[in-house]
Amino acid sequence: MKYIKRLDVILVFFLLSAAVLMLIFNNIKSNGEDNQTKRAVVTKDSSVIYDINLKDIDKSYYLELDDDYNVLLLVESDGVSFVHSDCPDKVCINTGKITENGQSAICLPARVSVKIKSDKESDIIVTG
Repeated sequence: MKYIKRLDVILVFFLLSAAVLMLIFNNIKSNGEDNQTKRAVVTKDSSVIYDINLKDIDKSYYLELDDDYNVLLLVESDGVSFVHSDCPDKVCINTGKITENGQSAICLPARVSVKIKSDKESDIIVTG
């Protein structure tokens, strides 16, 4: 049977310290985002048709977009969701409510998208 070596203890301590630091950093970052003004940007055919400040929403309301496909959005103070769409696949409805900066929901057949943006937009570059 192997005994726990001193190097094993140091390695476990290092990994636990790194995990605690990541949790603290993530908590500080998320607390700073709460103070930012979040906006829901609704686009149709790549053109912005609504730019809604979510902090100004006192009461939830529905936003109806009539075109080839009827689309109904639920706008709330903490996010936006697709409630109804005449599209055949209903992926937009199954996306659920988007609440965080950078999240988006898209109805491809209706060519409608909703994205949550904040005052301080963080640029995330993904390569692969």
